[in-house]
Amino acid sequence: WVRSTILSILKNEKYKGDVLLQKYYRFDFLEKKNKKNKGELPQYYVEDHHESIISSEIFNAVQELIQARTGTHYTGKNIYASKLYCKICGSRIGLKKFHANTSYEKIGFHCNNKYTSKKCPSPIVYERDIKDTFIEEINRLYINKEEIIKNLELVVSKLCVTDDLETKLNDNSKYLQYLENGVKELIFENSVKVQNQDEYREKGDVLLSKYNEAAETQKEIAHQLELVKQKKKAFEFYIKELKTHKFVLDSFDPWVWALFVDKVHISEKIEIVFKF
Repeated sequence: WVRSTILSILKNEKYKGDVLLQKYYRFDFLEKKNKKNKGELPQYYVEDHHESIISSEIFNAVQELIQARTGTHYTGKNIYASKLYCKICGSRIGLKKFHANTSYEKIGFHCNNKYTSKKCPSPIVYERDIKDTFIEEINRLYINKEEIIKNLELVVSKLCVTDDLETKLNDNSKYLQYLENGVKELIFENSVKVQNQDEYREKGDVLLSKYNEAAETQKEIAHQLELVKQKKKAFEFYIKELKTHKFVLDSFDPWVWALFVDKVHISEKIEIVFKF
């Protein structure tokens, strides 16, 4: 499968039981051509439209990951990809196989600058070291989880408030409707009354310019609002996981790793940085 197909599946709200109406609209009825709706027409989001395949929490966590990785050089070749960094020179740390295809084969990691002209002195670390450090740190996190939950709940209450953005979106929507009505009235007036066409076109250009500017503003506000909502849902998901997940791990859990680990800095020792 190509990247765009997988991404469209991951972003499809239908899997969590919701549906977004009017994603596309028919702009040419004679040719039967559809076009992606980029703000030209209103869209309607229906929650709990049908039975979900995955939970809203998991879906929202995936959207948070997609948003965080957009514009970065993230690669998903393995669970360690794009998470390991050298603390000495700042370069990424790549996966290497030592004694490949033998009974002594080991998966290890070293700085990408270690064997270049830069000759970074960072050490080679092995997969077992990273896994053991992660288990130790995530179990330590469990000890302090009440304080972390309290801080996360404070972040949600203070920084994930959408009232102002929703007010701006509503006000701008009314302004868009006002401009749209103005264009319709101008066209109607020109159809029933003789007018100076140069003045008519000038008025139309002014209204269309204002409408296009307001439409761009609407998309920007809607984008900001969606980011805040996703961030809030992600924090709520982390809070729920912290409250319900038993973090006393006996073995490495790839799901917990993907969910909570943001970066791993490696120098003389391994330092794990959690997402929150």
